[in-house]
Amino acid sequence: MTYPQISFQVRIYERASLAEMGARVGKALQCNFTPSDAKLFDEDEVLEATSLGLSIILSQDIEVHEGENHKYYLMGSLKGDLEAMWDIEYQIINISEYILGVLTKYDKGKWYIPDLKELHLEAGLSFSN
Repeated sequence: MTYPQISFQVRIYERASLAEMGARVGKALQCNFTPSDAKLFDEDEVLEATSLGLSIILSQDIEVHEGENHKYYLMGSLKGDLEAMWDIEYQIINISEYILGVLTKYDKGKWYIPDLKELHLEAGLSFSN
């Protein structure tokens, strides 16, 4: 059986540690974050949880100076053991607005959905309008 692609991405700037953010997000999304060995993030510290067939990753920008807020990245996509539909005509279901709503209701802080420009810059790609 194949499943539709489901994903989300939200961000927040906070002074809290990654462990503290994992506890906050885990409480809001009702999941348990544990240390991850996700290859996507090289040697960076990453937390991971699973819920509803999704792999949820919480990471932070490690390039932060003392006393500054960390930029936290919260992303979710289908777990690796679920076969997704990759047909070019099949639309990806983006649940970022829903996740943003849940985090806004159950967590303090100013979560937001990154725009296309921010996503390109994070990936090291150039962006032109």
